[in-house]
Amino acid sequence: MKLAVLLTVLTVMQVRAVSFAQTVTLNARNVPLNEVMRTIQAQTGYLFFLTGKDVAYTHVTATFRNEDLHRAMDKVLAGLPLTWDMEDGTIVIKPKPTVTRPSAGVSVTQEKLTQQREVTGRVTDRDGHGLQDVTVAVQGTAVATATDAAGNYRIAIPDGEVTLIFRYVGFDNSEQAVGSRSRIDVQLQPSVSDLDEVIVVGYGTQKKGQVTASVSTLAGETITQGPVANINNSIAGRVSGVLAFQESGEPGADAANIRVRGIGTTGSNSEALTIVDGVPRSFSQLNPNEIESITVLKDAAAIAPYGLAGANGVVLVTTKRGKAGTTDLSYNGWDGVQRPTRYPDYLDAYGFATTLNAARANAGLAPQYTEEQLQKYKDGSDPDHYPNHDWVKEVIDFRAPMTSHNFTFTGGTDKIRFFSALGYLYQQGSVDVINFSKYSLATNVDVNATASTLVSLDVKARLETTKNPGSIDGTGIYTQVTKQPPLF
Repeated sequence: MKLAVLLTVLTVMQVRAVSFAQTVTLNARNVPLNEVMRTIQAQTGYLFFLTGKDVAYTHVTATFRNEDLHRAMDKVLAGLPLTWDMEDGTIVIKPKPTVTRPSAGVSVTQEKLTQQREVTGRVTDRDGHGLQDVTVAVQGTAVATATDAAGNYRIAIPDGEVTLIFRYVGFDNSEQAVGSRSRIDVQLQPSVSDLDEVIVVGYGTQKKGQVTASVSTLAGETITQGPVANINNSIAGRVSGVLAFQESGEPGADAANIRVRGIGTTGSNSEALTIVDGVPRSFSQLNPNEIESITVLKDAAAIAPYGLAGANGVVLVTTKRGKAGTTDLSYNGWDGVQRPTRYPDYLDAYGFATTLNAARANAGLAPQYTEEQLQKYKDGSDPDHYPNHDWVKEVIDFRAPMTSHNFTFTGGTDKIRFFSALGYLYQQGSVDVINFSKYSLATNVDVNATASTLVSLDVKARLETTKNPGSIDGTGIYTQVTKQPPLF
């Protein structure tokens, strides 16, 4: 019995000795102490506790190899006004006590410390398992520590309003206001990576992290942020490898031609194949509030299911459907004005007549307008006989109004889900006799008839009205206006 007790004591003492005899290798030149302690923690597994920002910012220069922990710590703090101790398996580093001599000549030992307190706690995942090496930092300072294998931490914070930040790879950051608490337990939530995003590819869906082909996705919320009358015009500049060419700005006919990575086929049609909810058709006049996502398939691997039809790229549009949850009614509307991006400045009547005389003189002809006539064009004293019309400003509206109003209604349960969208768009052209208006309706209902049967009903309708002179289009009006001299 005595022999068993003796062996047990010797075993415990041996384990204890091995625990404190771990070796440390370090090569640090003017490195902050908190970084040095992180290196020691990685080699030994011991947590560290630095009492204050001044201690954490202290720079250390030390080089040694395979030193035991005690000698390593002594060498790290050699020549520094710091001391260390081992408390409950944690290396605690704090300033050395300083000696002051009052006027009475009596020696008094004081510890030069800032007002600080200690906070402890445990960091776990949503299943309650401790997380190791979680960074616990005081916001706005260099004071930080890390959790041990069980997720426990210990950190010194200054008095006052302090916020702790918990960071760990693969999890969302957590910020905790300390207040008067001395223990803070935190449960970190896994972060949702872009690689887990589900995207539409070909005739199905895949997680983004599993897609090896060249695919880009544009969310519907991004599209509604831009006040455009035609959805084609909202893709340009938002998806890499996609070019949009707008040949006209006329209301109702201002859809851009979409090309994915240039031209892939010969012939008259070089546009990408557009498919809406599995049906090949144009999506330019869809209500932006109906769209869930737009996916662009670019390379051969992505467009393979579409064969030759997808040689110029494929644009897949997925519209919104009802989701189980709270019933939601929302409104989205905006008003704006349109104007030409650039427009040349034309000569007035006097400049036109003067230039015409100069042209005739260069051709060896007599001037068409006398000096008296030029003066009347210049001073405008006889506008009936010598008019000065700026036809561009009189015909073209440089602040053409445009407005859009949309309502969406969605909701449902696990059994029945619905989505409805009602939209109105009005777009006046730069010439007020040309305008475009559109009413759109989209509604769908999904019913889980049985555990394996889904019944869906979709209704889509659109009423468009385009008004123009009939005998001439917008381009023709622009051409005629710019050709008219200001003298008429």
